[in-house]
Amino acid sequence: MAYLLPITSILKPLLKRYGLETQMQVYTLIDQWEAFVGPQIASHTLPYQLKFKKLFLYVDSSAWMNQLIYLKQELTDKINKVAGEPWVREIFFKIGSVEKKVETAVEEKTMSSQNDNTISREELLLIEKYLSSLKEKELKDQLRKVFIQGILHSRKGH
Repeated sequence: MAYLLPITSILKPLLKRYGLETQMQVYTLIDQWEAFVGPQIASHTLPYQLKFKKLFLYVDSSAWMNQLIYLKQELTDKINKVAGEPWVREIFFKIGSVEKKVETAVEEKTMSSQNDNTISREELLLIEKYLSSLKEKELKDQLRKVFIQGILHSRKGH
């Protein structure tokens, strides 16, 4: 008899083995930022880097940055609670654009985001950025499919 394992029990060690765990955490933070910090803070901030449990956020104004400095510990606690594990120890702020952007170029595999069965070019670029450090083509292709399915699945509200 075959036993089914939750995909996270397979993916988590695999991501860690290939050094993609932190990149996946950043992707998750960017993708689900509003769920982590709420709509008001999310509309004025955007995570752009997570390194050694230090989270770096863009903030759209100095007024918001000043306000968030006083909320650092609360934000840290909230992010770690939503993540279910301690992803963040410190938060650093920088004035910048809070629009989701990906600077990595990838061949034109653009998929329109017009409906729930496709992903945007931005999402595809982000996936490619996270997979760029992998050498094994087969693993890269499989993880790409998993990431795409995860995005589509999350849109359907499952």
